[in-house]
Amino acid sequence: DRLKISIKVFIIWTLAFVGTKFFNGLIKAPSHSIYIFPFENNIPYIPEFFPIYFLAVPLVILPLFLIKNKNIFNQMVKAYLITIITTIVILLIYPIKLVRPLVEGTGIYYSTIQFFYKILPAYTIFPSLHMSLMMLSSLYIRKENKKLGNILLISTLIIAISILLVKTHYLIDLIVGFILSLIVYKIVSKWKIITYQKSKEP
Repeated sequence: DRLKISIKVFIIWTLAFVGTKFFNGLIKAPSHSIYIFPFENNIPYIPEFFPIYFLAVPLVILPLFLIKNKNIFNQMVKAYLITIITTIVILLIYPIKLVRPLVEGTGIYYSTIQFFYKILPAYTIFPSLHMSLMMLSSLYIRKENKKLGNILLISTLIIAISILLVKTHYLIDLIVGFILSLIVYKIVSKWKIITYQKSKEP
């Protein structure tokens, strides 16, 4: 059951990530304004950080297999789904286009980046699903294994920096994604307490 649930969560995340981009591109959704910090223009574009950026995928998915406690696992799945659904709604209501940098360089590595730039419409995901799901992953792992959770939190920070360096998000995307993850984490925790109290009532 856990394996099936984990696979379903991964599929939902992937469809949310890719599907909303294609949908907004298909309907040619108008781009809304977004706050860009003044110093962001000075952040260099370093496409060599894409491998670190893609580490977000195992960081989000692996905890679904690592967490042994059933209650923590269920909380995590609920938090993931609430976050994904919330983000999709925001994306459809308030789409934002991303100004992509010019990819310079030759070889299969840079050609692959250019290929994905061509097939994926340039809509950013606000708030950042990468950031919110990585944070939730770290927080729930930390509930079961504090040391491993702290390592994942540090990894989340490093990947967040790589996200800025490969220019797939604006900083505000990451900040709001971070805030969203904390809100959802608290909501699901409260939800668990309320559910437990009701089950205790005669």
